[in-house]
Amino acid sequence: MLLEPVVVTDAVVRVTPAQPQGTQPVSRIKVGQNEYAVLQPLLPEQGERSVGAATTPAARLVLALAAVHATRVAQIAALVLDDVDLGNRRPTIAGRARPLGDLTLKLMVQWLE
Repeated sequence: MLLEPVVVTDAVVRVTPAQPQGTQPVSRIKVGQNEYAVLQPLLPEQGERSVGAATTPAARLVLALAAVHATRVAQIAALVLDDVDLGNRRPTIAGRARPLGDLTLKLMVQWLE
């Protein structure tokens, strides 16, 4: 039996047995580089299905913000009306003012109506 160094806790000295080889908790951690796949754009039929599934003005706006402006779900959920400057066509998303395209502007106005 292998022994680890002496551990002192609350003035009690005890010797704990070491774990056998191969059962160390860190032995399952993989070391090295992760291989990531290259992100691919949606195929036209995938895009058409997504647009077809967005039947409400809110869903269409969320889809446009995610697809066109690469806005994350948490950023979309955090948007408030004060973040949108329709006159200057600049929404503030995650603290950054971004230009608002024609499609997103149209969808935003439809959602506000």
